[in-house]
Amino acid sequence: MKNNWNSSPKFSEEDIEKYTNSVSQILYSGKLILGEYTDKLEYLFSKFSTKKYAVAVSSATAALEIILKHINVRGKKVVIPANTFISTLYAIKNAGGIPVIVDIDYDSLSISIDDLCENIDENTCAVIVTHIAGIMCDSLPLLKSVCNKRGLYLIEDCSHSVGAYLENKPAGSFGYASIYSLYPTKIVTAGTGGVIVTDENSLYKKANLMRTHGVNSVGNCEELSSDWIISEFNALAAVIQMEKLKKIIEKRNFLAKLYVQYLKEFNVPGKFQDEYSSSSKTSSFYKFILKFESTNMTNLITNALSKEHVGVGKCYPFLLSEHHCVKNEFKNRSFPLAKKFIDNHIALPLNVDMTDTDIKNIVSHINKIIIR
Repeated sequence: MKNNWNSSPKFSEEDIEKYTNSVSQILYSGKLILGEYTDKLEYLFSKFSTKKYAVAVSSATAALEIILKHINVRGKKVVIPANTFISTLYAIKNAGGIPVIVDIDYDSLSISIDDLCENIDENTCAVIVTHIAGIMCDSLPLLKSVCNKRGLYLIEDCSHSVGAYLENKPAGSFGYASIYSLYPTKIVTAGTGGVIVTDENSLYKKANLMRTHGVNSVGNCEELSSDWIISEFNALAAVIQMEKLKKIIEKRNFLAKLYVQYLKEFNVPGKFQDEYSSSSKTSSFYKFILKFESTNMTNLITNALSKEHVGVGKCYPFLLSEHHCVKNEFKNRSFPLAKKFIDNHIALPLNVDMTDTDIKNIVSHINKIIIR
């Protein structure tokens, strides 16, 4: 079977030509950071998110740490879902906060509002919601309402969800501040990079300061920070993709519909992303998730597809609380729904250069494994 990697960056010949030509302009300009393409990238993310301000930085983790330091989480609790990347947790710790992990809703894969409410107290400062696989959950407005009533900052982790919408509102428009990732596997990539969006002018000013070591325009360090600048070369790569984001999302949704069509035709057992794009919402389909009732079935299919060079993967292979560096800290907590999801799901390949035949072959192979 043809190699189909689970996630990989895709640049067309036109993209590569545009990039090559523009690199020459960057080199001739002598401005390798904080130049034309950083400005363009920030404009495009501000426009997509409908937020007043956008600040491009070196990574999504840097973006999150800047936000957390700005809202001063030191000594305070920040609630996060059990099913997210480890950098969310250590960004909180780096900012001096206390991470509080809660379970997820198994259907939406988002943070469980019930478990969230049970773990909020007077020392809780913020909630970080992750739009897993590009899915914006229907309960997001309710989550925002809960945060508003409790006086909590809502931060959206949109690392998977640029291009996603809920009720005609884009991912990143619901929170006090939101972050996007430009990592190599993401829908829009810069190789590495991240973006903060917000309507808050004070955060905008703080982010601009903190990405440059905390040093102001006259060379005086106002706050100890780090080197979190994105280069013009990275920004350029992301700009080229952001300019055609609509086409990218349309193609990913088209491929997802093909998966749904063939999974139904072959009667593959399992729950898949059938209704994650509808009249009220659009998934970015960063991942196409297939959930099974049995861990044995999940492992069987994963191993068989891997032997056929199909890049089957997972959103995350471990719960946050299972990582060696923090497992003792959370050893008395359990997250049964997040654990069930991690054990019983696979992420099927979904890249914009895939064809109808590619997807049909993958689903056909899954069916053959099941009926053996």
